[in-house]
Amino acid sequence: MPMLALYIHIPFCLRKCNYCDFFSVTTLNDWEERYVDSLCKSISNKELFDQNKEPIYKLDGKPIIDTIYVGGGTPSLLSEKSFDRIFQVLYENFSFDSNIESTLEVNPATVDKEKLLFLRGYFNRLSVGCQSFRDIELSSLGRLHTSEEAIETVETAHKVGFENISIDLMFKIPFQTLDTFKNTLKITQDLPVNHISAYELTFEENTPFWENMTLLKEQINSESDFDKCLGDLTFFKRYEVSNYAKDGYESKHNLNYWHNGEYFGFGAGAVGYIDCVRYKYICDLEKYCDNNELEYIESLGPKGIAFENLMLGLRMTEGFPVGKVTNYLNPIEGEIFLEKVNSLKDYVILENGILRATQRGMDVLNSTILELYTWE
Repeated sequence: MPMLALYIHIPFCLRKCNYCDFFSVTTLNDWEERYVDSLCKSISNKELFDQNKEPIYKLDGKPIIDTIYVGGGTPSLLSEKSFDRIFQVLYENFSFDSNIESTLEVNPATVDKEKLLFLRGYFNRLSVGCQSFRDIELSSLGRLHTSEEAIETVETAHKVGFENISIDLMFKIPFQTLDTFKNTLKITQDLPVNHISAYELTFEENTPFWENMTLLKEQINSESDFDKCLGDLTFFKRYEVSNYAKDGYESKHNLNYWHNGEYFGFGAGAVGYIDCVRYKYICDLEKYCDNNELEYIESLGPKGIAFENLMLGLRMTEGFPVGKVTNYLNPIEGEIFLEKVNSLKDYVILENGILRATQRGMDVLNSTILELYTWE
């Protein structure tokens, strides 16, 4: 039975990080109650319509949710009262699978033992934004926590009962060397962590890092083989281009994305994907809180679905059934696609109907996908 996921976006942060282009604001105290009111309204709405009053979805009964992910922003900043209200509305409108994976993003030093004990009542998985375990690197990123606080957050979460803990790490960041990254990975392996999401720093427009890109690139060690360090991790296996997990701790929520599964999205800036229709709520607190305004709606036709399956499926090391592309193309387009696959054997492998990227293909995944995108 296909999975069904649910994402909630909480856009509040104490401070915007230097590299971040996600929708976030630093006005929690002014907006929390009003935002949660609007969020609960959108969750309890059984119907969502586009501009032409056509239904994006219309719910009958209470859909069964397999995974919940509350991200941001820094959702761990919300008050206990706000979490109670949100989950009360969720329980009223959705059913939860008995084996549900329920994840909360947490930034170090934004939760103490008491808050974590409370959160354990709603969540069974944490994603902790550590990024690094070296203070000068954290400071360059604009993070507010120290390496000691990050370690303490992970250890305390485990002590209060969180057995499924993921951390985010970044590489090719200012002041980082191969040795300091190796030390961050050593500390990670000594912690009660089951999952690692590791991302190379990218320079995004409208961020402080974008404005200082030239100077910052002089401080970044871009030649070292950081990926190899990740590949040498003990007990962690790479299962997606940026994700590593111990056996049985792969992120169910993210796997649903990469399998191009369906998911509801709620909150300003949140994206949902139901019945081949993708929608996004506007990245504007005022407009979202006034009327849950949508930023866009797009309906994917067969060729759009083929591209989504290709783009998302190749991210997984296990690959995906090639029919998830060819079945959505006409015979000529399918033949051209398979010819392109055969011409890129250093980058992708098609074996027993499964298409997957090689290590070389993973290293240049975006360009590999574009090479394979042979239809319009």
